[in-house]
Amino acid sequence: MIKIIQQKKLFQSQQTFRKMVRTTQKEKGHLSDRVVYHVKFASEMLLNPVKSEDNDPSYVKIPTRLSATEGDTRANTTNVKVRVVDHYEGNVEWVLESWMEIQENLLAPMGYTRTSENVKKWLLYMQRTVDGTARQQLTNACRLARNYIAGTHLIHNIPNFQGNQMSMALLTDSGLFSFMDRDWDIPGPLDLQFVDTEAYQDFLYEEYKHAVLNGLFPTIFGESYHKAHADQVNYLQRDLIKPYGMDVEKAFRRIDHLISMLEYFPPPSFRGQPATMREWELFKITKIPREDVQRDMKYRLLPSGYQVKLSSLEADYEKMTDMKFLSETQKFEQFEKNEREKTEKKRKDSAGSKTSSEKRIPKKKRTERPAQNPGLREDRFCRSCKNAGMPPHVCSSHNQKDCKRKDRDARRSNSKPSSSAGSREFKLMARELKLLKKQLKESRSNKKRKRADSESSEESGDESE
Repeated sequence: MIKIIQQKKLFQSQQTFRKMVRTTQKEKGHLSDRVVYHVKFASEMLLNPVKSEDNDPSYVKIPTRLSATEGDTRANTTNVKVRVVDHYEGNVEWVLESWMEIQENLLAPMGYTRTSENVKKWLLYMQRTVDGTARQQLTNACRLARNYIAGTHLIHNIPNFQGNQMSMALLTDSGLFSFMDRDWDIPGPLDLQFVDTEAYQDFLYEEYKHAVLNGLFPTIFGESYHKAHADQVNYLQRDLIKPYGMDVEKAFRRIDHLISMLEYFPPPSFRGQPATMREWELFKITKIPREDVQRDMKYRLLPSGYQVKLSSLEADYEKMTDMKFLSETQKFEQFEKNEREKTEKKRKDSAGSKTSSEKRIPKKKRTERPAQNPGLREDRFCRSCKNAGMPPHVCSSHNQKDCKRKDRDARRSNSKPSSSAGSREFKLMARELKLLKKQLKESRSNKKRKRADSESSEESGDESE
C-alpha cells in the first residue's frame, strides 16, 4: 500500500513538472502562451514569499563561520537557515535555492582552499538538507558516484585493487575517501599530468562531486536535462516582459538572481548521457552568460516604450554601467507613474464636479397603483372609457375631464373623409369588380369548351360503331 502511494506521488510530481516546463496559456511575465523554462520569472516564491518560522520543518539551521579568516570560535559562529528538499521532481527552484544557500552561506564563509575539504563538507550539508524521497535519491546518486570513481580511476592506480578493498570503497563514502586521500605515486589515467598528490586528490574529489550531480540532474530537470541550461538562457533572453506593477529594480534583481542560478544547472551534453569531464570543464567558462547578454536580457524585459526611450538616448545603453542603466530606466518609470497619477486625478476631478442631475437623467415619478392605494379608485373615474368598454384599471386611472379618448372620438366624428380618399377607394373597388367579371367570363368559356369537347368525343364514338 505504501509503495502504491509513493508511486502516485511520484506520478503527480512528474505531471506538475511537465506542466511547469511547457506552458499552454499566457502567464504573468511571459510574452506568449508557449514558453519553455525550468525556473519561472514570476514564480510563487517571488510574488508571494512566505516568511519561515523558527520551527518551520521546511528549513534547517546549520552552524557556520562568520569570517573565513577567524577560527572556529563561538564569536565567529552563527546559524544559517537552509531550505530542506523533500523531493527533487518538479521542484527545480526550491532545489537550486537550497544549493545556492549551501554554497554561498555555508561553504564560502568557511574559506576552504582544498577541493577535497570543500567537497566533503558539501556532501555533509547536502545530506543534512534532504528528507523524504530526496534522501533516498541522493543516496543512490552517491552510490553511482562511488562506482564511477572506483571503476574509472582507483582500479587503474591502486595495485591489487580488488576484493575487500573494492568492497570497502563501494560501501560508504568515507571508505572511498580513505582511498582517495592516500599518497599517489603515479599521476593518474587519461594522460593527465598533475603537479603533486594534492592536485590529483582534488581532481578525484571534483570528479566525485560531478558524478553525484550527474545522478541527480535527470530527476530534477527531467528528460531534457541535457539542454536545460540553453532553454533557461533562451527563456531569460526572449520570452519575458516586466509584469505590470513590478518595479524595475525588483525585476532586474530577479533577472540577476536567475542568472546566478544558471551556475547550478547541468552542463550541456548529449541526450541520455551524463556530462563528461571535458563538458564540465567547458561549462565552468560558459555557465554564466556574458555581460552583454545579461544587459540584453534586462533590455528585452522592459516594455516597448522604455526600449524606444533607451534607444533614443545619446549614450549607448549597452555601454552603460549597471547603476547608470538602472537610473535611466527608473526615470522612465517615474515619468510614467506621474502621468498615470495626473490622468487619474483629472478623471476623479471631472467626475466630482458633476452634479447629481448631470450624472444621469432623472426618472419619472411613479404613481401608486390603485390596488396599493384604494382611495385613488374613488377619486378617479372616466365615464367615457366605461361606455367604451375599457377595463376597470383604465377607467380608474384618470378623470373624465382628463380623458384623451373623449377628445379623439369627437375629432373622428366631426372629421369628413377627403374627396381624394373617396376617389381612391372607388377606383380600387372598380378595379376589383372588373377583375371578378373577367374571371367569371373565363370560367364560363372554359365550361363551354369542355362541353363541346365531350360532345365531339361521343359523336366520334358512335360513328366508329
